[in-house]
Amino acid sequence: MKISVVGCGSMGKNHARVLKSLGVLDYIIESSQETKKVLCSLGYDESKIVSSIDDTDSDAYVIATPSSNHVETALNLTQRKKHILIEKPAAPSAKEIQVLKDESEKFGTTVRVGHIEQFNPTIRHLKKSINKNLVNLCQFYRYSPRPHRINDTNVWIDIGVHDVDLMISLFGLPKTVNSSSVIDNNGIIVSMHSAFEFFDDEKNVLCMINTSWLSASKKRQIHFYLNRDESNDAKVIHADLLEQMIEEIKETRIVKKPDDHFSPNIIDSTTITRLTKEEPLLLEIQAFISSLQGNADEGTTLNDALNVAKVLEASLESLQQKKTVKI
Repeated sequence: MKISVVGCGSMGKNHARVLKSLGVLDYIIESSQETKKVLCSLGYDESKIVSSIDDTDSDAYVIATPSSNHVETALNLTQRKKHILIEKPAAPSAKEIQVLKDESEKFGTTVRVGHIEQFNPTIRHLKKSINKNLVNLCQFYRYSPRPHRINDTNVWIDIGVHDVDLMISLFGLPKTVNSSSVIDNNGIIVSMHSAFEFFDDEKNVLCMINTSWLSASKKRQIHFYLNRDESNDAKVIHADLLEQMIEEIKETRIVKKPDDHFSPNIIDSTTITRLTKEEPLLLEIQAFISSLQGNADEGTTLNDALNVAKVLEASLESLQQKKTVKI
């Protein structure tokens, strides 16, 4: 199994590093002479750094070019019947993802999208342990300093995409969205806050996704608020995706004796779970390789990415129209 990396900016370098550590890195396709010099200084074989996909014939490719080039590159590789791991967002629009999905099915290629948080051990633990039917409120916080390397998108598409993906994987597609934002002098969304409602016979959940480039430091957290269970316990769960740590606060109601006027009605207890730290990108690439070998099929599919794109677009529509939008 040999995998090449197309585009070697910040994320491309990370993919190349992990693929090299796994012994499956083939070529790095990068046109920038300056970047090529940097790659050589990092110990990559100069003969394996080429300027065009035409100079390669690998089993699979990682696309880590600017997002505006994703579709063109992916379609090129799909028509060559090559398997692809494409960095998020898969494409600028749901319509373009649908085109890529149709083409990949036509040529029989495997395409996965780099929604890396799906491989965060914190998320994997939460999916196994949390009772989603008891959740009534879920709040996502994703803050970062503004990345100077990105100039073709906004904060919602750049980092909000992760939490939209996680939200859908936890609760399904929401019914409505209402968004607000902060826009800089160039008309770029630098902070965005969206409220999503889920309601049917089984659940009534409000999810709030808060993203911002107006932060001095990174923050990646999810807070869950759960209704009381059959034991009459209510829970608040705080998950830190950077620290890979989960704090669970359990509120237990106490049945007091009639003459007991002084002891508390409620007792709180806190449990902190520190998970064994693992690199999500390594887990993501290992899962991609495993899927190509016919083993466990994990990761974000183009169908998943299509649903994410539809929610992202509805959120921006809500922002533009300044009202709640149905999804």
